[in-house]
Amino acid sequence: MEISLKSLALTHPAFSSARSATIVAELIWPRPAISSRVGFQSVSLRKGKTALGRTPYYERLLLKEKVDGRFGIRVGITKPGAQFNLNPALAEILSTALSSIGGTLAAPFSSAALRPLLREPLNQLADKIDPDEPTVVAEAGLDLHSDDDWIGEKSFVLKTNKSLKIPIDNKVGPRTKDVAKKQKFQTIRKGSVIAEVVLALAE
Repeated sequence: MEISLKSLALTHPAFSSARSATIVAELIWPRPAISSRVGFQSVSLRKGKTALGRTPYYERLLLKEKVDGRFGIRVGITKPGAQFNLNPALAEILSTALSSIGGTLAAPFSSAALRPLLREPLNQLADKIDPDEPTVVAEAGLDLHSDDDWIGEKSFVLKTNKSLKIPIDNKVGPRTKDVAKKQKFQTIRKGSVIAEVVLALAE
């Protein structure tokens, strides 16, 4: 199975101005001897959306793995923001069961921006991870079987897996520019829909 990213749309108003996000795809028990395979891509957004139909193959590909029997696909997204959020992606890598380090560690992952970082000692990588920053903030999944007719596009509606507090920008005007204002936050409840992801599945 080949999984590639077709499109991403942030559907929650709180992320309408986000300029980037990282999509994480996981195959769960793709075959009896393999419990999990994970891949991700970081994408740039315009008005909270992106379409990758004409994007080079290597920038769309999330995962490539043989499947046999029943398996699952789980799709997640890191917190969208102004730029690529390094800490969640590193946390995702280090939390995944991996058997090698250094240059070989970078090989299964398709995000070229992270590969130089993966050659750093693991203790230095750990220092860059904020333990309070969630890795995947919204997700969705699908059960499949290798004998199913699964080739084609699949849409995933991503819902938050915990409540999120999103800072609200304070508008500064003549009456407020000299006054320190307390930061305000918007709460997005657990289970809220924040994004729709379309994946292309191929053999």
